[in-house]
Amino acid sequence: MGFSEAIRTCLHKYVDFNGRARRSEFWYWFLFTAIVGIVAGSLDSMLGLDRSWDIAGGGSARVSGPIADLTSLALFLPGLAVAVRRLHDRSRSGWWVLLNLIPLIGSLILLFAYYIKDSEPGTNRFGPNPKGVEGGPTGGYGTYDPNAYNPNAYGQAPYQPGQYGQQPGQYGQQPGQYGQQPGQQPYGQAPYGQQPYGQAPYGQQDPYGQPPQDPYGQQPPSNQPPQQ
Repeated sequence: MGFSEAIRTCLHKYVDFNGRARRSEFWYWFLFTAIVGIVAGSLDSMLGLDRSWDIAGGGSARVSGPIADLTSLALFLPGLAVAVRRLHDRSRSGWWVLLNLIPLIGSLILLFAYYIKDSEPGTNRFGPNPKGVEGGPTGGYGTYDPNAYNPNAYGQAPYQPGQYGQQPGQYGQQPGQYGQQPGQQPYGQAPYGQQPYGQAPYGQQDPYGQPPQDPYGQQPPSNQPPQQ
Protein backbone atom coordinates (compact mmCIF):
# COMPACT_ATOMS: atom_id res chain seq x y z
CA MET A 1 0.00 0.00 0.00
CA GLY A 2 1.40 3.36 -1.01
CA PHE A 3 1.21 6.72 0.72
CA SER A 4 -1.72 8.17 -1.23
CA GLU A 5 -3.71 4.94 -1.04
CA ALA A 6 -3.23 4.76 2.73
CA ILE A 7 -4.46 8.34 3.18
CA ARG A 8 -7.51 7.73 1.00
CA THR A 9 -8.31 4.56 2.94
CA CYS A 10 -8.09 6.27 6.33
CA LEU A 11 -10.22 9.21 5.21
CA HIS A 12 -12.77 6.85 3.67
CA LYS A 13 -12.91 4.89 6.94
CA TYR A 14 -13.13 8.10 8.95
CA VAL A 15 -14.86 6.59 11.99
CA ASP A 16 -14.72 2.92 11.00
CA PHE A 17 -13.43 0.91 13.94
CA ASN A 18 -14.13 -2.47 12.36
CA GLY A 19 -11.79 -4.67 10.39
CA ARG A 20 -8.03 -4.63 10.18
CA ALA A 21 -5.37 -2.18 9.02
CA ARG A 22 -1.98 -3.26 7.72
CA ARG A 23 1.25 -1.78 8.99
CA SER A 24 1.87 0.51 6.01
CA GLU A 25 -1.61 2.04 6.32
CA PHE A 26 -1.02 2.96 9.97
CA TRP A 27 2.45 4.43 9.52
CA TYR A 28 1.64 6.39 6.36
CA TRP A 29 -1.25 7.97 8.23
CA PHE A 30 1.11 8.81 11.12
CA LEU A 31 3.48 10.49 8.63
CA PHE A 32 0.60 12.39 7.03
CA THR A 33 -0.64 13.79 10.36
CA ALA A 34 2.89 14.86 11.32
CA ILE A 35 3.36 16.74 8.04
CA VAL A 36 -0.06 18.39 8.28
CA GLY A 37 0.63 19.39 11.91
CA ILE A 38 3.93 21.04 10.97
CA VAL A 39 2.32 22.95 8.12
CA ALA A 40 -0.60 24.08 10.31
CA GLY A 41 1.74 25.25 13.09
CA SER A 42 3.86 27.17 10.56
CA LEU A 43 0.75 28.93 9.25
CA ASP A 44 -0.22 29.95 12.78
CA SER A 45 3.23 31.41 13.34
CA MET A 46 3.26 33.25 10.00
CA LEU A 47 -0.16 34.75 10.65
CA GLY A 48 0.61 35.57 14.29
CA LEU A 49 -2.15 33.30 15.55
CA ASP A 50 -0.10 31.22 17.94
CA ARG A 51 -0.45 31.89 21.62
CA SER A 52 1.98 32.29 24.49
CA TRP A 53 1.50 30.92 27.98
CA ASP A 54 3.24 32.37 30.98
CA ILE A 55 5.24 29.85 32.95
CA ALA A 56 5.71 30.10 36.68
CA GLY A 57 9.16 31.43 37.39
CA GLY A 58 9.14 34.12 34.75
CA GLY A 59 9.00 32.47 31.37
CA SER A 60 6.60 31.85 28.50
CA ALA A 61 5.88 29.10 26.03
CA ARG A 62 4.36 29.38 22.60
CA VAL A 63 1.57 26.94 21.84
CA SER A 64 -0.35 26.11 18.72
CA GLY A 65 -2.88 28.44 17.21
CA PRO A 66 -6.41 27.85 15.92
CA ILE A 67 -5.33 26.37 12.57
CA ALA A 68 -3.26 23.67 14.25
CA ASP A 69 -6.01 23.02 16.81
CA LEU A 70 -8.68 22.56 14.15
CA THR A 71 -6.38 20.34 12.11
CA SER A 72 -5.65 18.10 15.10
CA LEU A 73 -9.35 17.87 15.93
CA ALA A 74 -10.23 16.93 12.34
CA LEU A 75 -7.60 14.20 12.20
CA PHE A 76 -8.20 12.78 15.67
CA LEU A 77 -11.04 10.36 14.85
CA PRO A 78 -9.52 8.78 11.72
CA GLY A 79 -6.22 8.44 13.61
CA LEU A 80 -7.97 6.69 16.49
CA ALA A 81 -9.86 4.44 14.06
CA VAL A 82 -6.73 3.31 12.21
CA ALA A 83 -4.98 2.64 15.53
CA VAL A 84 -7.85 0.37 16.60
CA ARG A 85 -7.81 -1.45 13.27
CA ARG A 86 -4.03 -1.89 13.60
CA LEU A 87 -4.59 -3.60 16.96
CA HIS A 88 -7.22 -5.78 15.32
CA ASP A 89 -4.63 -6.76 12.72
CA ARG A 90 -2.53 -8.14 15.58
CA SER A 91 -5.61 -9.92 17.01
CA ARG A 92 -5.98 -7.51 19.93
CA SER A 93 -9.04 -5.63 21.10
CA GLY A 94 -9.30 -1.96 20.26
CA TRP A 95 -9.56 -1.16 23.96
CA TRP A 96 -5.81 -1.67 24.19
CA VAL A 97 -5.49 1.80 22.70
CA LEU A 98 -6.27 3.13 26.18
CA LEU A 99 -2.71 2.25 27.13
CA ASN A 100 -1.84 5.64 25.66
CA LEU A 101 -3.30 7.13 28.84
CA ILE A 102 -0.28 5.79 30.69
CA PRO A 103 2.43 8.41 30.10
CA LEU A 104 5.27 7.18 27.91
CA ILE A 105 5.15 3.54 29.03
CA GLY A 106 1.76 2.84 27.47
CA SER A 107 2.78 4.34 24.13
CA LEU A 108 6.02 2.32 24.09
CA ILE A 109 4.15 -0.91 24.76
CA LEU A 110 1.77 -0.27 21.87
CA LEU A 111 4.62 0.75 19.60
CA PHE A 112 6.95 -2.20 20.08
CA ALA A 113 4.38 -4.90 20.83
CA TYR A 114 1.84 -4.13 18.10
CA TYR A 115 2.31 -1.12 15.85
CA ILE A 116 5.64 -2.15 14.31
CA LYS A 117 4.69 -5.83 13.93
CA ASP A 118 3.55 -7.33 10.64
CA SER A 119 0.01 -8.54 10.01
CA GLU A 120 -1.09 -11.70 11.76
CA PRO A 121 -1.17 -14.55 9.23
CA GLY A 122 -4.51 -15.69 7.92
CA THR A 123 -7.96 -14.67 9.08
CA ASN A 124 -8.56 -13.75 12.71
CA ARG A 125 -11.70 -12.83 14.65
CA PHE A 126 -11.65 -9.29 13.25
CA GLY A 127 -11.58 -10.22 9.57
CA PRO A 128 -9.38 -11.47 6.74
CA ASN A 129 -5.78 -10.52 6.23
CA PRO A 130 -5.69 -6.98 4.75
CA LYS A 131 -2.87 -8.01 2.43
CA GLY A 132 -5.25 -10.29 0.58
CA VAL A 133 -3.29 -13.51 1.27
CA GLU A 134 -3.65 -16.15 3.92
CA GLY A 135 -0.11 -15.66 5.10
CA GLY A 136 2.56 -18.06 6.15
CA PRO A 137 4.25 -18.87 9.44
CA THR A 138 6.64 -15.93 9.03
CA GLY A 139 3.83 -13.40 9.00
CA GLY A 140 1.56 -12.48 6.16
CA TYR A 141 3.53 -13.06 2.99
CA GLY A 142 1.80 -16.26 1.89
CA THR A 143 2.78 -19.89 1.78
CA TYR A 144 4.35 -21.84 -1.02
CA ASP A 145 1.93 -24.14 -2.78
CA PRO A 146 3.73 -26.65 -5.01
CA ASN A 147 0.46 -27.44 -6.76
CA ALA A 148 0.00 -23.83 -7.78
CA TYR A 149 2.79 -23.93 -10.36
CA ASN A 150 1.40 -23.98 -13.86
CA PRO A 151 3.90 -25.06 -16.53
CA ASN A 152 1.59 -23.64 -19.19
CA ALA A 153 1.48 -20.15 -17.69
CA TYR A 154 0.94 -17.10 -19.88
CA GLY A 155 -0.97 -19.16 -22.43
CA GLN A 156 2.05 -21.10 -23.65
CA ALA A 157 1.85 -24.83 -24.23
CA PRO A 158 4.79 -27.16 -23.60
CA TYR A 159 7.11 -27.75 -26.54
CA GLN A 160 5.91 -30.48 -28.87
CA PRO A 161 8.05 -32.02 -31.64
CA GLY A 162 7.06 -30.77 -35.02
CA GLN A 163 5.42 -27.53 -33.88
CA TYR A 164 5.60 -24.26 -35.77
CA GLY A 165 4.95 -26.08 -39.09
CA GLN A 166 8.04 -28.27 -38.88
CA GLN A 167 8.01 -32.04 -39.16
CA PRO A 168 10.30 -34.19 -37.04
CA GLY A 169 13.52 -34.86 -38.89
CA GLN A 170 13.97 -31.45 -40.46
CA TYR A 171 17.28 -29.61 -40.45
CA GLY A 172 19.58 -32.63 -40.84
CA GLN A 173 17.99 -34.98 -38.29
CA GLN A 174 16.77 -37.69 -40.69
CA PRO A 175 17.74 -38.57 -44.29
CA GLY A 176 15.21 -37.62 -46.87
CA GLN A 177 15.07 -33.88 -46.30
CA TYR A 178 14.46 -31.24 -48.92
CA GLY A 179 11.78 -33.09 -50.87
CA GLN A 180 13.23 -36.64 -50.62
CA GLN A 181 11.39 -39.53 -49.09
CA PRO A 182 12.81 -41.08 -45.95
CA GLY A 183 15.25 -43.88 -46.92
CA GLN A 184 15.92 -42.49 -50.41
CA GLN A 185 19.56 -41.97 -51.35
CA PRO A 186 20.74 -38.45 -52.19
CA TYR A 187 20.99 -37.72 -55.88
CA GLY A 188 24.11 -39.09 -57.63
CA GLN A 189 25.05 -41.53 -54.85
CA ALA A 190 24.72 -45.32 -54.93
CA PRO A 191 22.71 -47.19 -52.29
CA TYR A 192 24.53 -48.04 -49.11
CA GLY A 193 26.94 -51.02 -49.62
CA GLN A 194 26.93 -50.87 -53.42
CA GLN A 195 29.59 -49.48 -55.76
CA PRO A 196 28.61 -46.35 -57.70
CA TYR A 197 27.94 -46.89 -61.38
CA GLY A 198 30.99 -46.76 -63.66
CA GLN A 199 33.60 -47.27 -60.91
CA ALA A 200 35.76 -50.33 -60.30
CA PRO A 201 35.12 -52.42 -57.20
CA TYR A 202 36.93 -51.38 -54.06
CA GLY A 203 40.55 -52.57 -54.02
CA GLN A 204 40.82 -53.28 -57.80
CA GLN A 205 42.54 -51.22 -60.44
CA ASP A 206 40.29 -49.72 -63.04
CA PRO A 207 41.41 -51.19 -66.38
CA TYR A 208 41.79 -47.97 -68.27
CA GLY A 209 41.61 -48.54 -72.04
CA GLN A 210 40.85 -52.26 -71.70
CA PRO A 211 37.58 -53.83 -72.69
CA PRO A 212 35.26 -54.50 -69.82
CA GLN A 213 35.54 -57.90 -68.23
CA ASP A 214 32.66 -60.28 -68.12
CA PRO A 215 31.30 -60.47 -64.59
CA TYR A 216 31.84 -64.24 -64.63
CA GLY A 217 35.54 -64.12 -65.60
CA GLN A 218 35.09 -64.66 -69.37
CA GLN A 219 36.21 -62.41 -72.15
CA PRO A 220 33.45 -60.97 -74.26
CA PRO A 221 33.15 -62.37 -77.80
CA SER A 222 35.44 -60.76 -80.40
CA ASN A 223 34.75 -59.95 -84.03
CA GLN A 224 38.17 -61.44 -85.12
CA PRO A 225 38.21 -65.00 -86.53
CA PRO A 226 39.76 -67.65 -84.33
CA GLN A 227 43.42 -68.51 -84.94
CA GLN A 228 44.27 -71.90 -86.65
